[in-house]
Amino acid sequence: MTATVSPYVAQLRSHAHPGGGWPYYPGRQARLEPTIWAMLALGAAGDPGDLRALDAARDFLWRAAGQDGLLRDSGIAEPNLAWNGLALLAGRLAMPDDTRLSRLAAAVAMARGERLDLLAGRGLRHDAIDDC
Repeated sequence: MTATVSPYVAQLRSHAHPGGGWPYYPGRQARLEPTIWAMLALGAAGDPGDLRALDAARDFLWRAAGQDGLLRDSGIAEPNLAWNGLALLAGRLAMPDDTRLSRLAAAVAMARGERLDLLAGRGLRHDAIDDC
């Protein structure tokens, strides 16, 4: 991580919600979108420093997973598939060894109305996230 990025990483971490994740505004509840963007930024920065905010964000994401494996903001019935897809990318950068990513990938694929075995027949794999 470069010296020019370091202050921004510190500032980003300082705005993390105490219960995990990031809110749109300080003092508000954490939400999926800002949490995913923060995870992308921290993953891209490659900062091996204090991982508490990132670990708490990961826990926040998995607490937001429904029975179907898709992530939902608190109080929102329908999942936002765009944020679920972006969560896969963020997860690949920020938590590459988390085995729950494959469940999320399968849930996103199923939400599109396609079965994973059908995807495999067209040259796509359910684990294609590994190629990102």
